[in-house]
Amino acid sequence: MSQRRAALVTGSSRGIGKAVALALAGTHDIVLNYRARQDEAEAAAELFRAAGASVLSLQADISDPDSLIRLADAGLERFGRIDTLVTNAATGLHWPISISGWQQIQDSVQVIAGSFATLVSRLSPAMVAGGRIVVSPEVEVAAAGASSAVAPAEVVATAAPAAVPAAASAV
Repeated sequence: MSQRRAALVTGSSRGIGKAVALALAGTHDIVLNYRARQDEAEAAAELFRAAGASVLSLQADISDPDSLIRLADAGLERFGRIDTLVTNAATGLHWPISISGWQQIQDSVQVIAGSFATLVSRLSPAMVAGGRIVVSPEVEVAAAGASSAVAPAEVVATAAPAAVPAAASAV
């Protein structure tokens, strides 16, 4: 078991999640989460390893609570700890919000908030003092209301791709 810090980043095989995980890979081992594209996950894992991280790459669907629990438990088993949780993955909205229907938006927010709550409830008891929980803007309101319940971790909200370096340096 490594003495390095460990981070679980949902949606870390591409996009913002990949950028955040890569920024953390110098100081954290990484639980890499992907939903469907194993080829992207394998490529991302190689980048994280090149930056110094040990990587556990697992498929998990953030809309399935049992899948998230398996993801969290596997990360804890492999690394013995999770110091940083980044809930980045989203689902449901595949069009601009301006042309999305009410049900699409409601479904997406439900999955984002539900995945956040599932992971925080599973991981926060095992997080060490100084741990961090980074959330996407879609769940910023839920995080603000839950921050006292997830102590000793601190909730850090990120806003956009430009915020990735600042968010990574905060953890």
